[in-house]
Parts: sequence; structure tokens; C-alpha cells
Amino acid sequence: MDDSITFLGVRGSAPANGEEFEAYGRHTSCYLVTLDGTAVMVDCGTGVQRAGAVLDELPELHLLISHSHLDHIAGLFQLIPMMKQKPLHIYGNTFNGLTIEEQIKRLVGPPIWPVYPETMDREVHYHEIGPEPFSIGPITVRTMKSNHPGGCTLYRLDGSRHSAVIASDFNHNGGADRELIGFSRNTDLIIYDGSLTKADYESCSEWGHSTAEMGAEIAQKAGVGAIAISHHSPFATDQDLDVREHEFRERYPNLFFAYGGLRFVLGGRIPGFCNSGKDSGQLDKLRSLINISVRMNSEKNRTKLFEHIIRSAMEITRADGGTLYTLERDERLHFRIMINKSLGIFKGGANDPIHLPPVPLSPTNVCAAAALSGNIINIEDVCSSGQYDFSGPRKYDAMTGYRTRSVMVVPMEDISGEVIGVLQLINALDQAGRLISFTVQDEEMVNAIASQAGVCISNIAHEKNVTELLNGFVRGISEGLDARTPYNANHSRNMAEYCAAFLDYEEQTDGPYAMDENGRQELLMSVWLHDIGKLATPIDVMDKAQRLTDSHFDKMTGRYYRRELILMLEAAKGMMTETEMEARKKELWEEYEFLLKVNRAGYLGDDMIRRVREIASSDYREADGSMKPKLTKEESRELMIRKGTLTEEERKIMQDHVVYTSRMLGALNFPKNFRHVASWAGTHHEFLDGSGYPNHLTAESLSWPARLITILDIFEALTAADRPYRDSMNVERALQILKEMVSEGKLDGNILQEYEKSEAWKNAKKTEKCSENEGIGDWITRK
Repeated sequence: MDDSITFLGVRGSAPANGEEFEAYGRHTSCYLVTLDGTAVMVDCGTGVQRAGAVLDELPELHLLISHSHLDHIAGLFQLIPMMKQKPLHIYGNTFNGLTIEEQIKRLVGPPIWPVYPETMDREVHYHEIGPEPFSIGPITVRTMKSNHPGGCTLYRLDGSRHSAVIASDFNHNGGADRELIGFSRNTDLIIYDGSLTKADYESCSEWGHSTAEMGAEIAQKAGVGAIAISHHSPFATDQDLDVREHEFRERYPNLFFAYGGLRFVLGGRIPGFCNSGKDSGQLDKLRSLINISVRMNSEKNRTKLFEHIIRSAMEITRADGGTLYTLERDERLHFRIMINKSLGIFKGGANDPIHLPPVPLSPTNVCAAAALSGNIINIEDVCSSGQYDFSGPRKYDAMTGYRTRSVMVVPMEDISGEVIGVLQLINALDQAGRLISFTVQDEEMVNAIASQAGVCISNIAHEKNVTELLNGFVRGISEGLDARTPYNANHSRNMAEYCAAFLDYEEQTDGPYAMDENGRQELLMSVWLHDIGKLATPIDVMDKAQRLTDSHFDKMTGRYYRRELILMLEAAKGMMTETEMEARKKELWEEYEFLLKVNRAGYLGDDMIRRVREIASSDYREADGSMKPKLTKEESRELMIRKGTLTEEERKIMQDHVVYTSRMLGALNFPKNFRHVASWAGTHHEFLDGSGYPNHLTAESLSWPARLITILDIFEALTAADRPYRDSMNVERALQILKEMVSEGKLDGNILQEYEKSEAWKNAKKTEKCSENEGIGDWITRK
């Protein structure tokens, strides 16, 4: 894992509001620092809401608070619930006589907030810090007091390889602060408060903030690798910040303006401008390369395209050798094609992969340097070049007798100006086959090829990326839908995993249900979207974990407490003895405990139904002497539901989600290769014998993918371990239930048999067996 800093929020004082602030972000200060695999958050402004996915992966979080001004802690209202009862360690200094715990509780607590942090998360721990360094795992944390009204702490975090300083809310007091220079000495990055322009500072110096100019000067004197200007004014628009960043970059190449969502790898290259992309500007040079361009544009196979690119570059420059690298997400250059004519070498592609380690982005490596800078590097003779490390080529030459002399490296960029790879050419030859240097004309021609190559590589990836984006969007909608009910959060994901594993098995065994890639994608999308109609289902019905609704349960419980008070009142009036009162109170609460058991039970036998009916038909004496029923009609009707927790009306509401699924998906204009999604997803509650819903379709109207989705849906519903209204079944019992439904003519036996053979559920974690008395009907409705 790279040592990095993610800028979750970069505004100061207050969040910004409006589209003109969107690119740099609207949220206030929050930074997530990762060193040696340990994550530490610094400040908790509103930007913390970007951290949801990261927090889900962390077992605990360490939060350093610089000070308790609102823009640095306003995100605590969101962070504490986001921690989901995982440990949260909050560190900070005492300011104005208040400990960090007291400062936090002034905001997150009465009267401003209804409860204190530990009420939302029992695992909140406060750590009062002082001037001495302390450790968080492998990270050493040092502190420095800031020049800021009310007090503020600056932090330096040192890992084994990299270090960073977070200098939020800092006033440089008219000059480069010596203490901060020493504090930041030789770090990889300083995040600096650039809230004010130079003109603003002259009139607002007492506000306790600084300027980008002074931050750059301090960073230079401290020998800092990079400086990130943050804590942007909430009134500075994207255009304002763009203009300022371009101005400062000319004077300070290692400076950049941070923006929300940016992840900066410590020790890595300075990120590009927030709103700007490079334009290669080389299209006019492609006229002499039309044939090469046409061939590249017509090639749809990525590996063949790589070969064509490097061969074209070698051909046009008469190079003896060439290598094509791609820059991947791990920030390393990966070998794709390697050719050397003299040595008869051709490696790369699916049939002969290159087993060489990827090249890290080190400026001492010539290919990495070209990728980092985005510039062409042309070296006449590697033997006389001391700028780059050519020890590898020299060793290779010594082993093979080859003579590497001239080298030219040209970066490939996509249409947004991002480097996606490099072309390395070695040993240009003249007409007589003698070694010569690469010329300026060679640079121009290969740069033209590289420019077109970047576009072609991007185009090949485009269709795949669009499909992945669509699938990701669909999964996001599905997971968001499932998340409406916490117990249902994994339903669609589990089904998709089971389906993918089943299709993998069919492909590997050449089974009867094997599909091509288009069919596979269509079926998986149908699985992800099968419950989209639940967007229209009331959450109280979806979440109903007991027979009684919440309001009916509260009323019934209140009635039993009232009956107890009435008994006590009657005893006080002498209407019964103390012994009689205690005996009747015992009977009262035994009756109540029985009703609680009924309310939570998965299945009610005849004896339980009979007793509920007896209670419902009996009365109790009110304080005024009138007789009232022990249970209302609504309560007794709900408590006598034999299986599950839903009344018939509620069950109908749940069943209607399939109708809405069909309507919603039917209204979408799916591409041709996804044309069956609506019908497959919308029939997952239909059975072969016509007993399903909502349209009571029969076998003739149900394709095998629709039948498979029905099986997957029921199987996941039976084996899921996170449902509040019943225990889960083990796989064996679930398969037995499905086989019984095959015998009843509801499910496809051939598909079920093949599914059982595939063992697609192997990676799922399931728990204890379900009661033999519980029925399938309510699970099918609720799942």
C-alpha cells in the first residue's frame, strides 16, 4: 500500500455553496493520512462524508483534532455513526482550559446535539496530548502550537519511509516562521493554510491564517518535497483557484492546490491541475502517418494494437529495438511488448507474456522519468550519460554482446493528457545499418504515433469501461436499495455472486446453461436489478421484524402496565388482599410474556393460536369499573398470523414490488444486448405451475434465466443469516426445500440439479439450521 494523503475536504471557515465551487470541493478540512499501512485522520470537517467506504475497511480510527473551530469538527456528527460502534480514538490539546473531550462535547452534546458521542458509539476514546511525541502504530506523531486565535495544533506524522506536516489554520506573522521551517524539515509534503491572498493578509492578519506565497517560501527553506495549498476560502471559486495555482506553479513547481477527493502519493509526482488537462497539440503532425493511423484505428484487439504501435515506431525511426510499457494503477510501468531485431527477440502478448518485474516510477530510470515528466527523452549515447541509471542495459549488453547506444523514450497520453504508458526505442540505424542517434524529426514522428496510440488504446478500453460503469451503476443502485433495510444489505450481492459462480461452472464444464460474455452480463444485470421495485415499498413493511407494528406493540405494553396499576389501586382500596394482588400481577405478566413470545415467533402452532384467541376474547376491569378487551382487534389479528410477521395486506404490499420492478425496468431503453433484463428480473416470483405472482405465468412463458433467478432468490432468502424475522437455514436444508418445490411443479428441476452440482455457495458464510416447523411462504414474500 502506498504512503498517501487523501484530501477529503479542503475548504476553510465554512463549506462553499454553488456549482462554481464544485471542482475543488465544497467541504471543510479533513485529511486521511496512510503511512506504513496505518490510517490516521486529521481534522473532521464536513469532508468526512467522503470517507464512508474507507471507514468500512478500518477496524478502528485514530483522529487528530487541530482545534475545535466548527469547520474542523463539524463532521463528527456524521463520523461517529459512520464508525458503526468501532473504536474511535480522538486526540487533541487543551485550549482555553478545556480538554479535547470537553471541547468535543460542547458541540456534540446537549443543548446543541441531543446526545453525547459515547451515546452514539460506546467506543469513543479521548486522548489528551502534550508537547511530547507519541505513537499510533508505526507512525510517530509530533506537535507544534500554531499562531491562531484560541489555539491550534500542527501535526507532523513520520512513517518508516515518508512523512508529512499538516499546518492548518496558521498565521506566519509577517515572515517565514522559523519554528515551522524546523518542524517541517525534509518532509515529503506539507499541507498549508492558503486561505488568504497577499492583499487579504494585509488587512486580515489577525484572523490567524496565511497565504500560498508564504507556504511556498517556508516549504523551500525546509526542503519539503511538495506543498499542498489547502483551507481554501469558501468564497474562492474554482476559477479563482485555477488562476492562482497556474500563477504559483510557474514559480514553485512542487506546489499544487489541493481539491476534494485528491489522493496524493507521498514521494510521487505533483498532481495535475484540478480543472485543466493537457492537449497534445500534435494532430497536425499525423498527416505523414495516415496509413499507420488507419491501421491503429481499425485494430480492436489490445495486444495486437500494442504490437502494431511499437513496430510502427521502430519502422519509422529505423530502430533496432523497442519496448512498450503501460502505466497501471499501481503507479508502475508494466512490460507489454519487447522486440529486438538483431537478437531475434519478440516477447509479449497472451501467448508469450513478459515475466519481468514492473518498473517503479523512479526519476533515475529513463522510462519512469519520461512517464513522470510527460516529456520525450532522447539520449545520444548511454555510455556518456550520467543522468539516468543504465546499469541494467549495460549488464544485458555484457551477457549478450549487444551494444546499446542511442535511446529515445516517448510518453503516450490519453485524450485527457494523462500518461498511460511509454515507448522506448533503442539504437537508431542509418540506411547502411550503422548506429546513429535519434533525430528531432524522429522525436516528432514518434510523438505523433504515441499521440494517436494513446487515443486508440483509450478507444479500445472505452467499450469495456462503459460496460463496467453501467454495471457499477446498477450494482450501486441495487446495494443502495438493499441498504434501506440493514438485514437485506447483502441480498443482491449474494445472488450475483452465486449466479457468477454458477455460470463459471457451466463454462468450465461445458454445461447446458453456459453463456457467452454478453449473455452473462445481461443475466447478472437482471440479478442486480431484480428487487429495484422495492424503492416503492414502505420501509416499515420491509423492516417489520415482529407481528405487531411498533405502535400496536407500544399500546399493548402500555395497557399491561396500566392493568398493573389498576390492581395496585384496587388493593389499596381494600378490594383484594396483598397476596391476591401479587398472584394476579404474576398472572398478568406471565400473560404478557406469552404475547411477547408470540410476537417474535417464526411459526405459531395451534395451541399458541388458541391461547391468543382466548386472551383476545377476554376483558379486564378499568379503574372506573368499565370492562375493556385485553387486546384490540388489530392486535389480535396481527398476533394470530401463523407464519412470519406480515398480515395479508402487508404481504400484498410486499408482493407489489415485482410489479414496480417490471414497470421501472420496462420504461428504460436498454441496449440490444440487455433487452431481456426487464422480463428476467420482473418474473423472479413466478412459478412453473402458475401459482406465483404477480401474473401467474406458467412454464411456457418463463425462460431458463428467469427460472434460475427464482431459484437463486429463494436460496439466498433461505440461507441468509441477517434477517430479523427468522433464523437462517443451512445449505442442505435449503436445497431440500427447493427440491420439494420442484416436486410441487414450481421450480425447474434440471436447473436446480445443475446448481447443486456447481456448489456456487461455497464462499458464502451461513449459520445455524432453521426450525423444521417454519414455512417457505413468508420467506418467499419477504426474502
